[in-house]
Amino acid sequence: MTAESMLPAEKVTLVAGLLADRVRQYDTTRDHRAAFAYTYYRLTTSLATGLDTGTPEFNDPPWVAELCETLASAYFSAMDSIDEWLAGRSGGSAGEVQPGDLPDSIPPPWRDVFAASSVRRSYLLEDVLFSMMAHMSYDLPEALRRMATSTGDRGGIADFHRMNDVLASCIDGTRIRPRTRRGRSAGARPPSSPKSVPPATGSCALPCGSCAG
Repeated sequence: MTAESMLPAEKVTLVAGLLADRVRQYDTTRDHRAAFAYTYYRLTTSLATGLDTGTPEFNDPPWVAELCETLASAYFSAMDSIDEWLAGRSGGSAGEVQPGDLPDSIPPPWRDVFAASSVRRSYLLEDVLFSMMAHMSYDLPEALRRMATSTGDRGGIADFHRMNDVLASCIDGTRIRPRTRRGRSAGARPPSSPKSVPPATGSCALPCGSCAG
């Protein structure tokens, strides 16, 4: 099956699968990026379900899928640049870093996020929200600009608001205690398959035990 022949829901499910791979990668290495990757995975899976069931009913499902793919591509690119930088460091671990320590290949907002989250006393909620701010304030405008250049303005504002409604409904069930500090790891055990979303336990969406206590 080619990408052109895939349904919008299938394209978004594919993105969710790639995000699940990132969760596994970060969890294996006890990387603080696991917290946002897991949240992003759950949001994307919810969007795929919405497209598959037709609830809500999007005006232009292919546009929604394209935005999801383009936005995720920007995130993957930033994370790949961070991984390349980590691979060049002794032991492949960053420790606590400053934004200026990171190369220009990483977009400035993501340098700020990675540096802030490298502090081991940071909160899990901070790890998620810092990344979400960078993704929405930097990656999203760039993704929309790129789409407008390649496909023209297809008037997706109504579908954009519907996407926000779907994501908001998912966030309502994705709660992380704001006082939980990441003492040893923010890793999240990923689902066994992209279609199985592990339920949140207690008041934390990360089924890894790092929020216990």
